[in-house]
Amino acid sequence: MKKVGALSVSLAVIILAVLAARTLGQESQAAPKPRYDEPNVVSYPLPDVLALPGGSTVKTAAEWQIGQRKRIFDLLQTQIYGRRIGSPDRVRFRLTATDPQAMEGKATLKQVIVTIAKGTRELQMPLVIFLPNRARKPVPLFLLINHRGPENTDPTRKVKSDFWPAEEVIARGYGIAAFQASDIDPDKYDGFKDGIHGLLETGERPDDAWGTIAAWGWGASWALDYFETDSDVDTHRVAVVGHSRGGKTALWAAARDERFAIAFSNCSGCAGAALSKRIFGETI
Repeated sequence: MKKVGALSVSLAVIILAVLAARTLGQESQAAPKPRYDEPNVVSYPLPDVLALPGGSTVKTAAEWQIGQRKRIFDLLQTQIYGRRIGSPDRVRFRLTATDPQAMEGKATLKQVIVTIAKGTRELQMPLVIFLPNRARKPVPLFLLINHRGPENTDPTRKVKSDFWPAEEVIARGYGIAAFQASDIDPDKYDGFKDGIHGLLETGERPDDAWGTIAAWGWGASWALDYFETDSDVDTHRVAVVGHSRGGKTALWAAARDERFAIAFSNCSGCAGAALSKRIFGETI
């Protein structure tokens, strides 16, 4: 099947995991114990992601996009990631700093504040962006969802981290950006009272309300909203990147927002790209 937007890059890699997980309860009343040795992984069947209810099969990209995608996307929202509750009244972007001589003149640094507002309250998400000076504009760009410490994406480059190899990316003619996941929502359970949940939600939360992973994914989309205002960025070639919890988020962000060209998801594990039916390592 040909690529359909970002879908074949992101949503397709988690479909099997989710559909497989849905059938676990049909096999055993007790939760299966995770396995950590390959020889202990028993035989497991995988559902056919192209099989439609009623026995027919998806045969074209259009059939996938119109029917199967929506069915699986709704399943992902209701069973794993949740639906966003509430919408901001406005989202604003403010360029706070520019350094055209960053990285010894090889890059331009832009620091942007993304403000998400609801009524009189607001939340701010700083965005760090480096763009190569010697590349033809607009440039493709990698966006990292950073759930580690902010020193990993130090805009001064006094601290350099392999987690965000900005110099290497710039040397190859790509842009690179990052935002701090915790600026959108805390990386801990707080009863959904702080961060974007506290800003947008009112009243009792429904069972399928969004969780932290989904909230961080919206942060990536709001960053992409800014890129669409920046003529130096090729918004048709923006990759969303994440590791571990950020890897889960990168997959869901690209599945939900088809403006992302590709998702790079590292070690996303359970509720990410891992096959839940395999019952290996981290499980639901």
